[in-house]
Amino acid sequence: MDREETEAILGRFAAAAAEVGLASTAVGSYRRGKVGGHDLDVMLHAPEGAPLVAVADYEFHDGDGAGFRLLERFFARLAAIDVGGAPFLHPHRTMGGLIGAKEAPKLGIRHCFVRSPAVPGAFRQVDFILCPTEIIAHGLLGWSGSTSFQRSLRDYVNHAHEKNWAEVPDRRPIVGRRGWNVTRDGTRVGSLIEGRELDEDEHWAWSQNGIAIARGKHSSKGKDGEQFETTYEECNINLRTEADVFRFFHLDYRAPHERCA
Repeated sequence: MDREETEAILGRFAAAAAEVGLASTAVGSYRRGKVGGHDLDVMLHAPEGAPLVAVADYEFHDGDGAGFRLLERFFARLAAIDVGGAPFLHPHRTMGGLIGAKEAPKLGIRHCFVRSPAVPGAFRQVDFILCPTEIIAHGLLGWSGSTSFQRSLRDYVNHAHEKNWAEVPDRRPIVGRRGWNVTRDGTRVGSLIEGRELDEDEHWAWSQNGIAIARGKHSSKGKDGEQFETTYEECNINLRTEADVFRFFHLDYRAPHERCA
């Protein structure tokens, strides 16, 4: 797809999203400035300035939860707007990205095909991701890629606790839970939370679902053969933009087009 066709398709998505109270943001290689992608990744989320949507609000743990019902409303409006015909929905629904094996789903993902407005008879693959604003910064960062950049960021985060300061540009310790408690509409409540430093058996974990403090080692065996299971304590206070995530880990912000390696 060239950029002109891509933007025509994205315009339809934005119109359908607005009719059900959502906004849409193209992520993936398109957001990094690449031209000629073979598919599209589109994040659906509450509009800027709208009340905070918590992960629990979308009930992704339930196949008939509020998040999936909202996606169905979006696809119904898209079918009415798209004069080329209704989108073909892949039967598979993904309750996306778990930061830990026992964690509840945090993202709703639907795969579909839409008719090309530029090439007669052609279809384009699109993945839609419904993301709560509670973790929108991490969702945008994770789904924008590139794969190698995400892998490097996760590796950096996982090793930050080891005080190997060759991995930390400004050689300052990274401490947890600094920020404000916020209400559902994003208003700060109370005083600044300073938090604590990580314990010896803890490390950071980052994914498109957020930041967590992890304890233990997943599926590893101790010296006596016992199994250890990783547990996670979420730590997403007051991180609402991608720049907030970079700042949290004492990293210089990189715009999407700078994340290709």
